[in-house]
Amino acid sequence: MKFEKYHGLGNDFLITEDTSIINNHDYIKSICNRYTGIGADGLIVVRKNPLEMVFYNQDGTRGEMCGNGIRCFSYYCYNHNLVSSNNFDCYTLDGIKHLEIKSITPFIVKVKMGKMVDKIDKFNIEFNNNNYLVYSLNFGVPHTVIYTSGEITESLGSYISNHEYFPHKTNVNFVQIIDESNIKIITYERGVGFTKACGTGSCSSIIVSKILNLVNDKVIVQQSLGNLLITIDNNDIYMEGESVKVGEITL
Repeated sequence: MKFEKYHGLGNDFLITEDTSIINNHDYIKSICNRYTGIGADGLIVVRKNPLEMVFYNQDGTRGEMCGNGIRCFSYYCYNHNLVSSNNFDCYTLDGIKHLEIKSITPFIVKVKMGKMVDKIDKFNIEFNNNNYLVYSLNFGVPHTVIYTSGEITESLGSYISNHEYFPHKTNVNFVQIIDESNIKIITYERGVGFTKACGTGSCSSIIVSKILNLVNDKVIVQQSLGNLLITIDNNDIYMEGESVKVGEITL
């Protein structure tokens, strides 16, 4: 079985065209394990005719959508001549996504991620005698946004991600506003833990920040290993960023 490994700002994925592993959750979990497997934040199976990204989290659960993953998916498709144009569509559990390859070296793709939402849930969660004001929405996958400059721990991320308010768990984005055109985020992803970057988390953080009038329509989202550009244009959300091929492996 052949795999290639890619990453988007350090958020890394195994990619294969072998559809036999679809729904083999235990196997996917085992090869994504960083100690006893190859190691990755997630796994992507490429389906062709029509082109589809089948995405799994590190724990083997199926994910509806992944922003960094779809950029890596697009690079794989380009490398294997699965697309004939710099503009193409692919299917996901979150619907059809449109992608535009903006640059080859480095490989940068712009993804039409979805529509601006006009409703977010807002409530408080208590943890270790501290109250956290959280904003929750579903942008293909469930996301929670928390504005904080305080200490961010694995236990806090896990507690909120698995809170009873979220029957399907939630990704948790800890956001710091720098100015109207720049923010920083750290994301705890359900089924994974803290990751180096999160594309849908970046979009969700901008959506909430825009609703709260904290940012403009064009924002750089700073993450530990690089930046994503998130743009709101006529209520459409676009994500633009780099992806990198790491290598190949055959099992």
